[in-house]
Amino acid sequence: QVDTTTATLSQVIDTMRVNELPLNGRNAAALTLLVPGVVWAPNQGADQGNQKSFPGVVTISANGTRANQTNYMLDGGNNVDEYTNVNAPFPMPDSVQEFSVQTSNYNAEYGQNAGGVVNVITKSGTNNFHGNLFEYVRNADLNAANYFGYSKPTPTSALLKIRDPLKRNQFGGTIGGPILHDKLFAFFGYQRTIIRTQATAASASI
Repeated sequence: QVDTTTATLSQVIDTMRVNELPLNGRNAAALTLLVPGVVWAPNQGADQGNQKSFPGVVTISANGTRANQTNYMLDGGNNVDEYTNVNAPFPMPDSVQEFSVQTSNYNAEYGQNAGGVVNVITKSGTNNFHGNLFEYVRNADLNAANYFGYSKPTPTSALLKIRDPLKRNQFGGTIGGPILHDKLFAFFGYQRTIIRTQATAASASI
């Protein structure tokens, strides 16, 4: 719906989309690309460059601005790595309530950068205890076939599928509840990622 009370161009990514949309590596920062005017930007446009890495970085361009001109906030506080000027890691998707992406005409309170503003809101506890457990698995039995995952030993033989070496397990859980009824609440989340793989040649024998 169109918000007629403000000239700000923005969109809210709610809990359902955060949890249900496919995310490679479960990095919620990638969902900023769902917003009109936001596109992938090359790493060369960010201060980190090609030779540096920072966990969970998603370099984007909002309405044509540079990749290092997006302001990231976590529950109203700064969530930018000041050295590389890119986003600090987002909380895992199960801990995110929602986040908004403002791309133009936002208030002066968001004056740190000239690009978009991403404000992440985390979940909190309630008067009732609630939580969840999860595990996401990638392995050779479940992965889709890779184009380079086939070989042809001889010109007359059929294509043979090479077993995908990637095994990734992401598991954890969340729990939230009251400390003082109607006054003080707590929320806790944990996630661990285990990756096992080996290098494969980026070519296919024909």
